[in-house]
Amino acid sequence: DTSNLSQGYVMCRYTGSASKVAVQVERIGSGKKYTYFISRGGEYASIPLTEGNGRYTITVWEHLAGKRYSLAEQLTVDVSLEDDLLPFLYASHIIRFREGSLAVEKARELAKKAGGEPETIAAVYDYIVKSIRYDNEKAISVGAGYISEPDTVMKTGKGICIDYTALMAAMLRSLGIPVKMIYGREPDGAHHSWLMVYSSEVGSAGDQVLSAGEWTFFVPTFAANIGCESRVPD
Repeated sequence: DTSNLSQGYVMCRYTGSASKVAVQVERIGSGKKYTYFISRGGEYASIPLTEGNGRYTITVWEHLAGKRYSLAEQLTVDVSLEDDLLPFLYASHIIRFREGSLAVEKARELAKKAGGEPETIAAVYDYIVKSIRYDNEKAISVGAGYISEPDTVMKTGKGICIDYTALMAAMLRSLGIPVKMIYGREPDGAHHSWLMVYSSEVGSAGDQVLSAGEWTFFVPTFAANIGCESRVPD
């Protein structure tokens, strides 16, 4: 479903028989490919278009065996966003929230007490840092394509790096604050996830300074388990 291109996302669903399906998104000329693993069964998944305006190639791959995939579908679309920040405001396949969910309700509670936008970002960040502990056992056992469920993380009070970032992203996006969720590697090669949060006002959150109209780097996993943001991935 490509009816929401101007909002920065497409809706994909898979009704075939493959056990694993990957959707790859690339803005032509960007040199960046984003891969999202979706479930079979016919339910739609919201796939973000995060590289701004331009022509995108969207490819669907069916898993065969091992690292082998077969091309199932490919299309090219032209994207002209109504606002550059829109792709970072909606719920998506990897940042999940909905009306009435625990994450949304908690975010509203914190925002009501906080007041302004910088104070709200600080309150959400502080809540996650103090409420979620790192799950070492899960970090060892989790597989490729893992999708975090923010409400589950809140209920258990523990998670891995993706759980920290997905929860913070879900809470802030539900309040209309743009967030980028990024995957990468630490200097030692370990996989990691962190956030870039957009603020329209000057302020601070934890030891991070917020500048008006700028993106600010956050690593809630490190802050929760080390006490600061000192370990920054390349």
